[in-house]
Amino acid sequence: MQKVLYAINHKQAEAVLTKQLQTCDIIPTGAVTYREAIVASLTESPADILLFNENLKGSMPVFDLMKKIRMDFPHTRIVFIGNARPVTDKFLAQLVFLGIYDIISNDRPNITDMVDFIIHPRDFSYAAKFFQEQHMEELIPEPPTPVVPVTAPAPKKGLFTGLIDKLAGTEGAPVPVPAAPAPAPAAAPVVSTPTPSVDIESMRGAMLEEARRKAQVEVSQLVETQVEAATASLKSDLDRQQDTINTLSKSLKEKLESEANLRKQLDDAHQLRESLEAQLQKTQTEADKALQTYQAQLVSLQATKPPDWYQEQTKKWLAEREYLQGKIKEKEALAAGLEEKLRLASAEKDSLAAELKAKTEEMEAMSLAMPRDITTAVDDALDVDFVDIPDDESTYKQSPVGDGRVIAFMGTKHGSGNTTVALNTAIALANCGYKTLYIEINRHFPMVNEFFEFTNIIRGLDTAALALQQDNTKLASQCIIKPHGVRTPKHSLAKIYKRLPGPLHFLLFSNEFLLKSKEGKAPALGEREIKDLLYYLTIREGYSYVIVDIQPDDQLALNMFISSSYQVNQLVLTLTQDPHSVTTAGYMITKLARSRNGGLINNAFFVVNQYSSSNKLSLGKISDFLHVPGSRIGKISLDSKGYMDSAYSATPYMTAKGKYSNEYIDLRMKLTG
Repeated sequence: MQKVLYAINHKQAEAVLTKQLQTCDIIPTGAVTYREAIVASLTESPADILLFNENLKGSMPVFDLMKKIRMDFPHTRIVFIGNARPVTDKFLAQLVFLGIYDIISNDRPNITDMVDFIIHPRDFSYAAKFFQEQHMEELIPEPPTPVVPVTAPAPKKGLFTGLIDKLAGTEGAPVPVPAAPAPAPAAAPVVSTPTPSVDIESMRGAMLEEARRKAQVEVSQLVETQVEAATASLKSDLDRQQDTINTLSKSLKEKLESEANLRKQLDDAHQLRESLEAQLQKTQTEADKALQTYQAQLVSLQATKPPDWYQEQTKKWLAEREYLQGKIKEKEALAAGLEEKLRLASAEKDSLAAELKAKTEEMEAMSLAMPRDITTAVDDALDVDFVDIPDDESTYKQSPVGDGRVIAFMGTKHGSGNTTVALNTAIALANCGYKTLYIEINRHFPMVNEFFEFTNIIRGLDTAALALQQDNTKLASQCIIKPHGVRTPKHSLAKIYKRLPGPLHFLLFSNEFLLKSKEGKAPALGEREIKDLLYYLTIREGYSYVIVDIQPDDQLALNMFISSSYQVNQLVLTLTQDPHSVTTAGYMITKLARSRNGGLINNAFFVVNQYSSSNKLSLGKISDFLHVPGSRIGKISLDSKGYMDSAYSATPYMTAKGKYSNEYIDLRMKLTG
């Protein structure tokens, strides 16, 4: 838990900031409305973060205030909101000199920037642009220039004069006295020992240079200290984010269990209500039948029996009526009890339904979903003269038994284009004649199913895993989709299937499994099932390459395919040219390095998708940040129109021979050696 002190004098903005920061375990300690109150507030209630607005009222100069806060409260990080200035401004350099790196230079700052700077501390690499070299001489204090005292006939010497005499070896020698304007002719000449000369200017320059070097060392130490503090803060923030993710995952699991219990209770309430209604209806029907019977018997007896008999029978009937009335009261009491139970059951049902709705909405809000809009294939968008590659395994490049490789593609975040990169890489491998299988591990929003209109998958990845546990290899083989063997009445779709390379096959989740996943009832695949499946695909089916597409937030898949010690031969991380994606990649590298299969990081390959040479975050900078050699970083250039046309025609980018298809060929060559 971190604490923040507001010094912006804007109640509405403070309220919005407080609400957004609560999710990040950051709470306010208070708010001040003028500069002089900041020091007192920090003294009374220490804070980890100070959000300061340069325009806050007060008589104390801003720089002096910032310097005092940095001296008195060194552990308080300052997020400085200043007026718009050029990066070469001297005042910004002064702030960086004080170790203030979180600088927002904008006349109209927004809440989003404030939250981002509070949650994600900046380091010197961000603030270096404000620390201009032309201000160095002004910012670093000059050492005082030593003054050479003028010799005088006085018996006492100055401190600096004594020091010079000591250094020159003339300590105790006579002090030279200036000559009189008119020397006396009768005086005898005084013979004195020659005094060694001292180069005062050289000593002054040496002392000045020494002072400057000492200042530079102190600046370097200050910068190093600030960098270490910023690094520790970033690591702490990453740990908190991981704790938040773990908490959300645990909460989601609890919500799923709670939803299942609520559904069961709701079903029980429905059954109880139906049972009570049926029992009440049965009791009412029996009472009506008995009344009709007795009335009929009474009418019949009145016509055939004497008066004495009727008197006797009347007594009996009165007694029986009382008895029956008592029974009716009992039944009415029972009916009232049933109605009360029915009312309680109905109220409980309504309560359970409301709670179930709330839980469902909460789960939907917690789930990470990426909407997709896949356009149906259009026949006019395809070339007439496409290449038809037959599905003839005799033409495949045969790999030695046991040499099949499993390559896992994983994006650093949603929207990085990991599925697109993985699919087109698989096509590049298949175009080369390698028998290639593409597996998409996405149980919530599978893209390939819709892209190729594989919408009626009866047997899928889940079926194959279960079949292998039962030693049914024939059924497992039937789960593999070979596009050239798919029959469809759509002419355009058939052309798309035939245009795909013959060695490219697919293994996707079945429709039933996807439906159960949406309901939270799909069984989880274990490491043993995945191990047996990959062994069967690479050994029995003879696939040279198995491409596995994993979602970044699918922790279960990450544990099965990557964290295990035997599943994956190579890892490909897909990222984009933005700081968040690169930082996430570094975090994933650290996390995976600590897993059971940490050695997988040593030969991991990094693909920068949607690459643009105009972006300042170059491949070299990404390589330096991730501490990986440039040979393990590739790029897929940005081609928005090409990928849009590809999606419109339901034709992969490689198959459509997009503008940068050669980059997928380069990626294939690096992965295959």
